[in-house]
Amino acid sequence: MQNDEKRLEEPVPLIEETLVVQKRTVETARVQVHLATETRDEPVDYDLRSDRVTIERVPIDRLITEVPDVREVDGVTIIPVIEEVLVKQLRLVEEIHLRRAVQVSRVSAPGRLRRQTATVTRIPLQTIDPSK
Repeated sequence: MQNDEKRLEEPVPLIEETLVVQKRTVETARVQVHLATETRDEPVDYDLRSDRVTIERVPIDRLITEVPDVREVDGVTIIPVIEEVLVKQLRLVEEIHLRRAVQVSRVSAPGRLRRQTATVTRIPLQTIDPSK
């Protein structure tokens, strides 16, 4: 009989509620955006770089056994000029020395700049024509 008593004391579920949450979109207003672009002229400063190369011909007039390579010494590019002589010897006639000088100058030129602004207007839903 004790088993029957235990069964009577346990609660019996009869009804259970459940909760369902849903979302929906509700239009409360609209926005209107107007873009405006203004243009203004303003000077633009920038650096111009130019390279100037000076050419120096250096006479050598010396017999050599092989053709020297083009080389660079202290920023000077040295280009050997050779000729072959009848006895099948190489003679270094001259060298051409190229020196570079870099010049940077500041210049100013007119420039056109544009700037865009946006105006946002909120339109309440009551004032919107439903036919649009």
